[in-house]
Amino acid sequence: MKIFKTFIGFIKESLNEVKQRDTAAIASRLSAAISKIEGVDVSVTKGSLDAGGFDLDYDGKEFEGGSYFIGDSGEIVNAATGLEIYGNMSDSVDDLVKNIKKGKFKKYKAIE
Repeated sequence: MKIFKTFIGFIKESLNEVKQRDTAAIASRLSAAISKIEGVDVSVTKGSLDAGGFDLDYDGKEFEGGSYFIGDSGEIVNAATGLEIYGNMSDSVDDLVKNIKKGKFKKYKAIE
């Protein structure tokens, strides 16, 4: 069991764990959506998941599915395509499929 020196330290680590779990769920939904659209296996790249982003493998090729991060307002942002927003972290697989198939993406701008 880990012992924390401060309550703030405990809260920060707990929030990071929650964010990582949320990011894992988002990555899973996005990989399922892209798999559905492309008809190939898309999966989360092993070891790439952190609290703010992830990479995807495409058809067995490591990192070929792109790099993504979660924006300030929950946007799912493709870092490799000029910061296109593919959806929101609360979107279902079907919502993500619809958004991606439209092909008209907003550009991400960080909140300052």
